[in-house]
Amino acid sequence: MEPKESQKVPRRSSEQKTAQVKILIVEDVPNVSTVMKARLESFDYEVCAVANTGLKAVALALQHKPDLILMDILLEGDMNGIEAAEKIGAHLSVPIIFLSCLNDQEVLERAIHVNAYGYILKPYDSAELHFNIENALKKHRMEMEQRKRLDELESGRDLL
Repeated sequence: MEPKESQKVPRRSSEQKTAQVKILIVEDVPNVSTVMKARLESFDYEVCAVANTGLKAVALALQHKPDLILMDILLEGDMNGIEAAEKIGAHLSVPIIFLSCLNDQEVLERAIHVNAYGYILKPYDSAELHFNIENALKKHRMEMEQRKRLDELESGRDLL
């Protein structure tokens, strides 16, 4: 289904394309992941992999080291998206945006607890998805720069 005119999002300019952003999609419904992949590619993102279970999400995240993960909460198998995010977060510093059809306070609080960079309710539109990705990437970049500066300050303090 083609997005409505109001949902179309401009592509990033050539200055913004310094390095293509790698995104891991974690979604257990094949039609949904296929449409999401096409949308992401239309925004000039690279989809490095698609996982349909929490266990595969963890393995693929460690293998591909994506710049961002779009994570469905309800997944096939024994591990849901929040549990997968916890396991990934123990090994990688990567922003995760949760996607869910659940508008439940308890689920939202669990997503916040694992340091979610966003929470998008399904069905979502292209502009909302794109905005949340760009916002999460910017926030994560700023946090990494701040962490680097703090580490530099700490190492300088050690020299005194």
